[in-house]
Amino acid sequence: MKFRKSITPLLIALLLFILIFLVLTRLNNNPTAFTKLSIINAFNIKDNKIDLINAIIAIGTMISAIGLCCFSYLTYKNQKSQEFETLYCVLLNEHNKLLSQNDFPIEVVKMKDSIIKTYRKSVFKDPEKYDAYLEIEELLNEIKKVESNSFEEIFNHENLQSKKKDLSRHATNNLLENDLTHFNNLEEYNKKLEFIRDEINKINFNQAYFENKIKNIIDKNHITRPYLIILFRILKYIFISNKISTLEKREYSGLVRSLINEDTLFIILLNSKGWEINKNNNQTYPFLLKKSEFFEHFNVPDFIQNNFTNESNNNIKKEFIDYLTQGQAIDKAAFGKN
Repeated sequence: MKFRKSITPLLIALLLFILIFLVLTRLNNNPTAFTKLSIINAFNIKDNKIDLINAIIAIGTMISAIGLCCFSYLTYKNQKSQEFETLYCVLLNEHNKLLSQNDFPIEVVKMKDSIIKTYRKSVFKDPEKYDAYLEIEELLNEIKKVESNSFEEIFNHENLQSKKKDLSRHATNNLLENDLTHFNNLEEYNKKLEFIRDEINKINFNQAYFENKIKNIIDKNHITRPYLIILFRILKYIFISNKISTLEKREYSGLVRSLINEDTLFIILLNSKGWEINKNNNQTYPFLLKKSEFFEHFNVPDFIQNNFTNESNNNIKKEFIDYLTQGQAIDKAAFGKN
């Protein structure tokens, strides 16, 4: 690629020389009056003819000067590019070293699962009580599974006494509504179970709760945190550099992106939220990720569908996909034309 860029000006100069040569040849075989233009004396006109040899020498000298200037410029540009690549390679090696740690993929998967679980809790009306509601639903389902001829027999079954106690304990410890776990017949039982399921499936997204929790999850991880810092340094170094072109910046950032799997891209995307309050907008994660269109090849809908497997409510999945891709988590420009 660099070789093609280097010879382009020389090819242009050669084509220019050939074009001028052909024009002079045309003029030499016709009276100059044909062009109705005066020919400058530098080309030694004799008898309305142009001295091709002297003309070619003059033009060749000019083209040589142009070629020398082009060569000097390309040498200077190549030197700057080499200076850029020296530090870029150092940063990239450090990036790859952190990425290849044995514990890194394990920690990333743990963080991913924790973030998805945190999101699921954050769409519940009271995120801190979500787990309690899930356990009550599970206990109620277990009660219903007992083989018996009547509801009374189910509730009097000695093996279920502990589950009844668990229901009361959840209600007390989690400050739940007392009547959630109290019923006297099958009809009341079904109503309570349906009510709990409806509450679990309602969407009341608490964005502040979610973003505060994921910030703690990401910031406190001692395995992934150094990696996220070095990634930021690489992207910042690329996009503030004046030693490479805009196209080359996209290519260098694209090389970094190609080394990162989807689980890690998911963490990077959410890690950018904490930088939005920074006053230096051209040196923040959101700006750099947007500038490089870092998530252009990240298929967020498929990723959420594949990793939110325990969720049966598709509306909750869709809400999460919209949060990630429609400008709430990061500017949509970070996804390029995706």
